[in-house]
Amino acid sequence: MSVTTDPTYREVARRVQKYDPEKLLREIARMAAKEAHRRIGGATVEPPETSFAFAAVARTAIAEARASAGSRSRKRKKGRGTRTPGPHQVRQLCDKIIRVWSPEHEAAAATSLGLLMAPLAFEQFGQQWSAMENLARAHSLFVDGHAKHPDLPDGAAWEGALGVSLDGFMRTGFGLHVAMLQNEGQVSRDVLARSDVRPIWEEPLNPAELFTVIDAHFAQDFAKHRAISIDAQKPGWEKWSFNSLTARPLISFENDLVGPVPDLLLDRISSTGLWYIGQETWGASFTDAVGGAFEDYVGQNLRLISAATVLPEIKYSTPTGDALSSDWFVITDEAVALVEVKCARPLIGSRTGEIAAFDDAERKIGKAVQQLESTATLIKDRHPAFVGIPHDRPLLGLVVTLEPYYLRETFRDDILGSSVLPISIAWAHELENAAAQLQSASDAGRQLLEALTPSAGPPKVSGTLSKVSRATKPARNPIVDASWKSWATWPAIERLRSKPSS
Repeated sequence: MSVTTDPTYREVARRVQKYDPEKLLREIARMAAKEAHRRIGGATVEPPETSFAFAAVARTAIAEARASAGSRSRKRKKGRGTRTPGPHQVRQLCDKIIRVWSPEHEAAAATSLGLLMAPLAFEQFGQQWSAMENLARAHSLFVDGHAKHPDLPDGAAWEGALGVSLDGFMRTGFGLHVAMLQNEGQVSRDVLARSDVRPIWEEPLNPAELFTVIDAHFAQDFAKHRAISIDAQKPGWEKWSFNSLTARPLISFENDLVGPVPDLLLDRISSTGLWYIGQETWGASFTDAVGGAFEDYVGQNLRLISAATVLPEIKYSTPTGDALSSDWFVITDEAVALVEVKCARPLIGSRTGEIAAFDDAERKIGKAVQQLESTATLIKDRHPAFVGIPHDRPLLGLVVTLEPYYLRETFRDDILGSSVLPISIAWAHELENAAAQLQSASDAGRQLLEALTPSAGPPKVSGTLSKVSRATKPARNPIVDASWKSWATWPAIERLRSKPSS
């Protein structure tokens, strides 16, 4: 039998239950806003005060709050659920939630390193990426992408679903994020409606419209948060169960809006948050259209690499009819990279040790691997349709996904194993960064070859685009920059600034 000094989830939950849940969530919000300010200023994250720790403690405070008076037969212990926490108490809870273990997690780890690492990866690694790319990508896919993919919702369709234009929705989420950071993680509706604050929302929203959008997409009261969290909680995996704050990052406490995890407001307006809104509203027609737009977006980023020739997919004939190759070919003097794009995303069960979620990942990524292998075989066999693709240099395979799968980090990149060609995986953020660094690199082909070639081992692991070298001053991605500038504007505020003083 294993022995551990780390706390169980239930032990942490009992500590959390000592505090008044509203006061605890407000203190978490205050500390999380301070921590976010430090990160924006360039400070390194100092455990245990991390965004993911604040999120886990906040989820526990919501899910484990005592039922209201009279709803339980047991009497509340004296002082239970009434204490007021300070920074020291929240810091202690963050430390303990980071170290939580459970027999279920331990048993899963005994059978699979992937089951051990996946909850940690999905919990913690997202904090390593800046929000700018995720927000700009949303504009690229859903606004710019509509011109070439009319099956995507147009502006009127988005406004019907959101109650505001898509730009207005994103500005609202961004404005709320700023409001949380500037007001210690909590702000009253009265403040948001004040005359000196209203210019933030007046294009396109007046205060009444603003609060309608907030209540429809960003906030809900504590009771609703609690019901959702309890319903989604998986025994033994509570810490990594669905957090209601990811869907509605704000909690309404009467007239106040409290944001225990400010970063989640940005996630709500990112390509991820909008994908879920679109999928819920329009279903498969939306996700299929996003797949086409994302494939084009990947191609735009690949074409930034000046030392490479980038070609689109090739149609070829088979005995059973026409077929398509991998989505993109990146041709350099040193290697040819075959790129397959997948808009699919990992299931929530990846965070809670569900074998079905791993099987789903293997199936989705496995289809991309098969496509890369069949394309590589056609090139090597000199199929007439592929004579324009060089066969005298190494072939590399790259799967690009809209969301991260963390296969390498969870020791599951065996899914990428192939006897035909080496295959790696990257998500959109990694591709955007790598394309920015390689756009003017004369040795881009060599860098791609080195980055995407698997290690000789042991342990033998797939290559990664993170190996692409960074310049002394990191290069900027012009596609990301252009999309950012397209939406990150507040016309009313600019007019206010330019108004002559009386």
